[in-house]
Amino acid sequence: MPQLTLPRGSSWLRRVALAIVTAAASWLMVAGSAAPVTAADGPALLYRLNLPGVSADSPPPPVPGAVVTRHVTQAVDGSLIVSGEVLNGTAQAVGSVVVSARANSTTRTSTALANQIASGGVALFQVVLPGITDANTPVITAIVSYTPASGAASGAAATGLEVTLSGLRALQVTVTDPITGRTTISDSTTVLVMTGSLTNNSAQTVDEITVVLGFYDDEGNVRLVATTSTVSVLFRDRGDRTLGPGKAGAFEVPLSRDAYLGIADTLRPVAFVIAKPLIGP
Repeated sequence: MPQLTLPRGSSWLRRVALAIVTAAASWLMVAGSAAPVTAADGPALLYRLNLPGVSADSPPPPVPGAVVTRHVTQAVDGSLIVSGEVLNGTAQAVGSVVVSARANSTTRTSTALANQIASGGVALFQVVLPGITDANTPVITAIVSYTPASGAASGAAATGLEVTLSGLRALQVTVTDPITGRTTISDSTTVLVMTGSLTNNSAQTVDEITVVLGFYDDEGNVRLVATTSTVSVLFRDRGDRTLGPGKAGAFEVPLSRDAYLGIADTLRPVAFVIAKPLIGP
């Protein structure tokens, strides 16, 4: 390549040439940084969240009309427990929603905890992945299948059920001494219970009642899920799961003490009720 040689004594020429070259380079850098960047410049990036205790919401944001999982978290309590919400983004109610969770080579499924999920509504789910003891193991959740509300498998959903939560306390354990026959009551060291009441404000009797609790953190993620199908009503047979119009019952939802106390965030309990209108006499 030919070289430009400036005669001695012409330092001002060298300074002028250097200034021109520097200005040109600066212009190129500014022009390059000012060029607009559009989506056509490269493929859209999927987002992947990998925080301790929070599962990966790795697919792109859901399109309208989808049934999807969201607010998913994971924690170890013997096994890896994956909890979250199912959002029904379709225009009709759905039921029999099956959710899968996959971590490493382990995949398990579970049914969303609701008879039906109204359009735009949510239900809770929980999937247990046995044999996994690392809470930071990446987990992918997905909707496997669901049934339109018109399908017989989805069942009917009861309405007009009001839940009031009273508070959290240790489970009361009753122990009877086989020799003396003396009965003592003590607090469980492993199980907590959320107490509350359920009132049927509808005009029909409901059956097959289950109370579902979701414990949400400040970010809106579901950190724990707990359920009970036992609602105690005065002067009623223990095996009867019905609740007549205007009637009320009490319940206790058990949950793991270690799982609850192991979450440093402030938790907000939200109650859901699963029940069916009583059909027949």
